Amino acid sequence: MHCTSCAEEVAGILRQIPGVEVRSVQVSFVLSRAELAYEPEIVTDVDTAIVAKVLKRFPRLDVVVLINTDVGDEMSGIMRVRISATEGSAQGLMDALVEVPGVMSVTPCTAKEVEVAYDPDRIGIRTILRKLRQPAGFGEVRLDDVPDGGKLAQEAEARHLKRAGIQTVLAAILTIPVLVLAWSGGKLNVAEKTRLAVECSCASMVIIVAYNIYLDALWAAWYGKGFLAKINMDTLVSVATIAAYAFSVGVLAVNLSGKGFGNGEDQEPFFETSTLLTTLILLGRWVTAHVKSRASRKLRSVGDGDLQTTDVRLYDPEQKSEIDLDARELEYGDILVVSQGERVATDGLVIDGSGQLDESHLTGEPKPQHKNEGSFLLAGSTVVSGTIKYRVSKLLQENTISSIKGMVKLASQQKPRKQVLADRVAAVLTPIVFLIACLVFLVWILVEGLVRKAGWGPGAVSAATYAVATLAISCPCALALAVPLVMVVASRVGVERGGFVCKNPAAMEKGPKVRKVVFDKTGTLTTGHLHVDQAQVFKDGKWSSDVPLSVFHVISVLCRTSSHPVARAMFQLASESYLQVRVDNGDPNIEVEDVVSKGIQANINGSVYRGGKLAFTAPDYVDDPIVRKNLQAAQSVFTLSRDHELVAMFSLKDDKIRPEVPAVLKALRDRDIEIYIFSGDRSEAVTPIARELGIPAANVFADCYPEDKRARLEILKKPDQSGAVVFVGDGTNDAIALAAADIGVSLSQATEMASNSADVAIISDSIAGLVGFLALSKRIDTCIKLNFSWAVFWNLFAILGASGAWVSVRIPPEWAGLGELGSVLPVFVISALVGVGFRGFEG
Repeated sequence: MHCTSCAEEVAGILRQIPGVEVRSVQVSFVLSRAELAYEPEIVTDVDTAIVAKVLKRFPRLDVVVLINTDVGDEMSGIMRVRISATEGSAQGLMDALVEVPGVMSVTPCTAKEVEVAYDPDRIGIRTILRKLRQPAGFGEVRLDDVPDGGKLAQEAEARHLKRAGIQTVLAAILTIPVLVLAWSGGKLNVAEKTRLAVECSCASMVIIVAYNIYLDALWAAWYGKGFLAKINMDTLVSVATIAAYAFSVGVLAVNLSGKGFGNGEDQEPFFETSTLLTTLILLGRWVTAHVKSRASRKLRSVGDGDLQTTDVRLYDPEQKSEIDLDARELEYGDILVVSQGERVATDGLVIDGSGQLDESHLTGEPKPQHKNEGSFLLAGSTVVSGTIKYRVSKLLQENTISSIKGMVKLASQQKPRKQVLADRVAAVLTPIVFLIACLVFLVWILVEGLVRKAGWGPGAVSAATYAVATLAISCPCALALAVPLVMVVASRVGVERGGFVCKNPAAMEKGPKVRKVVFDKTGTLTTGHLHVDQAQVFKDGKWSSDVPLSVFHVISVLCRTSSHPVARAMFQLASESYLQVRVDNGDPNIEVEDVVSKGIQANINGSVYRGGKLAFTAPDYVDDPIVRKNLQAAQSVFTLSRDHELVAMFSLKDDKIRPEVPAVLKALRDRDIEIYIFSGDRSEAVTPIARELGIPAANVFADCYPEDKRARLEILKKPDQSGAVVFVGDGTNDAIALAAADIGVSLSQATEMASNSADVAIISDSIAGLVGFLALSKRIDTCIKLNFSWAVFWNLFAILGASGAWVSVRIPPEWAGLGELGSVLPVFVISALVGVGFRGFEG
């Protein structure tokens, strides 16, 4: 696609296809990519139903299907792999797996390869492979790589750039002799008829070389629905170049006939106008295509490189040995070993050892980060020193690297309001310019014929030059690229230097307007690294500090998959105290339910066990003096009940303030931003933290349920409609607040629900990314305004100069082809300034 009109038409075509969800259609002009969701029961053949309809209108497009899978996979946690066998058949693989619990679907790809969709919470990939390797008949069973759609897209881009480059070079070669002969002023010893014959022949061949422009214009006129669709950039360029060529041929024919234009004088044809104009237009489109391709490659390359290791060392706790393993065969709960110089294969929690890790590939922080027991590791990090054992918490398809690429891709398909406005203006500008050119032709033919008395023939030729220049010089591409180019650069800068991913581009627009920031406490302002200070068991009406192993076993089952800081602390305690705790997924038949803002529950051996707040687990024990004493003294309390009867109570302490928090809060206050705390913890835990951080008591609210946080956010948003409110959180109970805020910001270890609800995801283990986001959003706002200003100025200046509005200053029609270069290149330079000197927040 070489203009916004193409993108809008492609979107219109896709929305009209039966089975395609209209609201899901997103077309990116910069990335030359369309994304949509469709019903597979209706759209059974993508190539026929979708691709063929697009190619009917745009036969020049090189369409590549990047992905063809279920839209709900990412949300449901379903994983997809491809498995092949050297012997047997795809049908045999399907028959062997179709009844396996946890395998959702098996689809044939080739005669010996299938695509398997499975639930990793119920079955691991190694279990699937073992089931295929045990029976005879399949030979060697292996995992295959899923085709990389990004590489296919890059190959298509390369082919397009090659074709555009060849066209431009050929047109330039044919244009040179025309310019030399036309601008020589008769100094060359060339006969007049020979000169005109060479100019006409070369100009004709240039038209042939640029044939695709004229075919696109014809296709738009034939298939376009409505005036805006029929009159696009191809139409303007075609009319301009063909008009210049046709007028030159007409002038040549009149001169050769000897009749002249009625005033006895020959009018000189201007073949140099059509040839140079066409060549410069081709050059401009080639450069624009390079700009788009460069932006697209940079966006797709986020998270690429050698970040994702392919081989890992799996630790067997029973044999106390290490096993080499393909990283694609990892399962939840696996324990991996990583040493100096090695990369972390996927996200996980450190369970043993310590070391320094370089996370600059994601966070932009050049200083190695110290990691020890309880720390969270990011995929792709390099171990600078030390040896670490960590438990896998995310598989390759869902780890930080994969998530970032997915979030950047999602953001690239969404349009901020400014871009929507720019696209509308660009779409209207094209037909407006066409009408202006028609008006310019009429005005100048009247001026030449009636005012200057030059004659109607020469007047028509002169008027045509002004109209041609007006048609050729305008460029709505600068407006169309003003926002997306900035956002593309900003997306990469945010990930590589700011330590965050902006999933919703609209958040960047609101960033400069932020006036209030609301923080959750645990895991956000504090490290979330709690430890159990006191443990008590209630049995036979008495309290005891002797906790039986059965209690630790239940706690390990309840808390093993939770990311809440209290649950992590309890699971750590259970792991240390109950040595027989399983390191895998545990019993797959036990379903653990996370009750938002209350706790966790599961049915174990016929009894309902609950862990979390007392009001959720065993509310009848609130008047017990020991319980009341612990609730008043401890920062956090975890209670365990069986069938609503209190079993145990654990007091947790030492939830320390994150080291970067004071500097971050100072940076926010320097921006005149008010700071608030909305926490679900009790006031005994929240007040001391707020006091230490200097947050006024009036801005601190404890014991907040999810709906309380949402309601208080609505109150904050009302007094100042011009300012934006940010909420920063990481827990499932923060999801509603993250969605309700003007800008929701989640942290690296946020729960899936919190991450999905946020507009901005901080990928480093530091809230410093919040300040980086605010700083970058201000740069983005400035660069977008500069781009818009330049685009408007250029089009006004160019159209006025080309149309002859300034008598003493005129842009000749042969140079009007520079319009696209003159408008697009400054936009590209301004967009690149977003990342110049940006270092995020290093406080």
